[in-house]
Amino acid sequence: MSSLSQAKALISASPSPLPSTATQTTTQTVTQNRVLALEFGTLKPAWIEIISDVLMQFSPRLSHRTVQHTSHRTSHDGAARTNTWFFLDIGTNSAWITRRFGSENKLLETVFAKLTALDTDPCAEQSVERHLKVAIADTAPAAQALASLYSFWISSPGRTKDDLDRLPLQALSQLEGLQAWEQSVRMDSIANFFSLLGFHTLGDLRAFTPAAFHERWGVVGDLLYRRLQAHAVLDPQP
Repeated sequence: MSSLSQAKALISASPSPLPSTATQTTTQTVTQNRVLALEFGTLKPAWIEIISDVLMQFSPRLSHRTVQHTSHRTSHDGAARTNTWFFLDIGTNSAWITRRFGSENKLLETVFAKLTALDTDPCAEQSVERHLKVAIADTAPAAQALASLYSFWISSPGRTKDDLDRLPLQALSQLEGLQAWEQSVRMDSIANFFSLLGFHTLGDLRAFTPAAFHERWGVVGDLLYRRLQAHAVLDPQP
């Protein structure tokens, strides 16, 4: 089947097996969902707890997960490189954040200051990585993808989907959040599939229905479609 035929088949697939976005958004609460995502390099377990304590000063709703990169060895003893993602729900504390800091940008300045202060501890066994990646967005998967691609990004409330639309297809593997892809290489394969069809950005995928994603990739396609919508009601939050 030609690339054009494959694209037409996906676009003209049967009606969505998922409720429409319009239907689902009616159930959202008034509170704006906002998530702060931070990526650190390799951290010792004790430092994960220390950083968690710092971040929970801004919100009690915090999740983290560590990713092991077995294909990249960083020491002669065979230890694998890792990175740890922290996801902090700041939407439920938005009123307090506005009163205390005035803006999300000022909030980040305070977070960075507290993390930097950890380096002044003479008893510290590890320094906090100075070049961490960070983003604020409406969902955890979007915040991770934006942080991975831009290193620093604040997506305006309600505009996260527009920001995702500008990302390249390679960002699909970073559209994870609290739940990592079981096989990130599969996301690379999906990105390559769309690239062969002539698509280049996540926004180009708006042409495809949720049914098209489901018919080709099953439950993985369902999850991918939901994450592309950048609606918190469709994806777990911290």
